Amino acid sequence: MDLDDARTLAEHHLDRHGLTARGWTFAYNRRKTACGICNYGDQRIELSRHHAELNDEPVVLDTILHEVAHALAGPRAKHGPKWKRIAAELGATPRATTSKDDVAVPDGRYTATCGHCGHTFHRHRRPPSVPCWCHHCGPDLGALRFRDAKTGRLTRVRRPAVEVVTPPPRPPSPTRPDPAFAKLPLFAALFGR
Repeated sequence: MDLDDARTLAEHHLDRHGLTARGWTFAYNRRKTACGICNYGDQRIELSRHHAELNDEPVVLDTILHEVAHALAGPRAKHGPKWKRIAAELGATPRATTSKDDVAVPDGRYTATCGHCGHTFHRHRRPPSVPCWCHHCGPDLGALRFRDAKTGRLTRVRRPAVEVVTPPPRPPSPTRPDPAFAKLPLFAALFGR
């Protein structure tokens, strides 16, 4: 969807539901994992530029109405019954999140493909330098190495540190009481020390 059209649509719904008169505004952000945000402190509804550009009007409208429902319900409502009722009245899908099957999201800069099952993983931030694996195949079959799309290099993976196993502490000997207890008055009365 065109960004100007999405802005017009958002501002129309802010005005239609009385939020413009109460000081609410609209803005874009650069988030890649959240489609929209309702910022109560600044009285602003934000929409991800990536979300607006990658999706068509019905999907973007649903996100705008979702955030308008948050603004109308108030910060305490979260995704509870009050918010769900308002979202349904506005025509938004009354659920907290969307799935990647319903909404187009940008691929991450870092990608890895499981060599066992072929599932591809995307990350927007550099993955940690500790070993990662496919959650379907586990560490034995699904070891992952992420590739940086900008440089083409694989991310560095450090070997896990050798685990040092320390033996459990020995229990105190029954013939010799713990010296810390020897200072207690009850201990002295019972054992004569």
